[in-house]
Amino acid sequence: MRKQIWELTEPDIEKHPFWVFPMDEGEDETEIRPARDMELNDPNSHLLVRARFTEYNGDEWLGYVIWSRPADIASCQPLLWRNREAIGFWFGITRPSSDDSSKVSFPVVAKSEALPEFGAITLAIPGLCYADDSGAIRYIS
Repeated sequence: MRKQIWELTEPDIEKHPFWVFPMDEGEDETEIRPARDMELNDPNSHLLVRARFTEYNGDEWLGYVIWSRPADIASCQPLLWRNREAIGFWFGITRPSSDDSSKVSFPVVAKSEALPEFGAITLAIPGLCYADDSGAIRYIS
């Protein structure tokens, strides 16, 4: 099973907690597939990992992070599903609107599933994140 990253659904991540970007197979860089056991131990694998998100108000949601060290919002590009709606936290160079930030109770904490060799990622998310014109990281909560 292969998908574009934006086609990934909550049932997909429930069934397969680890996905890989198989770029070494000459595929599209936005294509993912469930990871094989050997890829979970390979430091060169580019992995997407199931995560649990907890909002400030205590609500919990399922989503994913891209496994990265150091763990930051730009590298991990966290996403959760809330009532079937995908909510991302990294907006690149686009400033998110205040309407986007009202969808979640900040701060949010994401905790990934643990990879066998590399452990889990815990990511504190103070708000929606973007890079301003100077490249500085900014948050809107």
